[in-house]
Amino acid sequence: MQLSWKFDGSRIQLEDSAGTSFHPSAQQVFACAFGGVTTVNDEPVTGNPLEALPMLAFSRYTAEPAVRITGALPNPLQLVIGVVADGAFATAKDGEDQVVIGSRWYPVDLDSITDTAGWLSSIGIQPGSPVTIGQLIAIRGAKNPPFTLFDDCKWRRKKEPHSGVAESQS
Repeated sequence: MQLSWKFDGSRIQLEDSAGTSFHPSAQQVFACAFGGVTTVNDEPVTGNPLEALPMLAFSRYTAEPAVRITGALPNPLQLVIGVVADGAFATAKDGEDQVVIGSRWYPVDLDSITDTAGWLSSIGIQPGSPVTIGQLIAIRGAKNPPFTLFDDCKWRRKKEPHSGVAESQS
């Protein structure tokens, strides 16, 4: 049974003649695209993904680990672990070893994502938990963290009267 390359808008799939599909690993996609491999899971594959999926460009290089911090201080901030390629950030989905950013496919080194999460944990940050101002300062001041930082924090200021003097509360 021949497997055919498909793209569902976010991930690459292989589909058999019965219409059953699965997501191949980044290593399998890479081997077929750049290594001349013509089988996946011992099944023959129709063509090369480079030719079969012309809507995508394929990178030989991994997307790099990244962290995006968003929110308005002094409120707690939100942190998301992801990857960056060509200056664009994409959220890392749990266990997915590949990502499409724009119209380019990239392999993802899951160990680098684990290293990023471990580094953040070492300064008390758990994914999904709010980030404090102290933790933000630690991230901003870190030398050689294992990720690229996308710092999208803003300061929310209290509005003052036009005179520049805050009104007293009685």
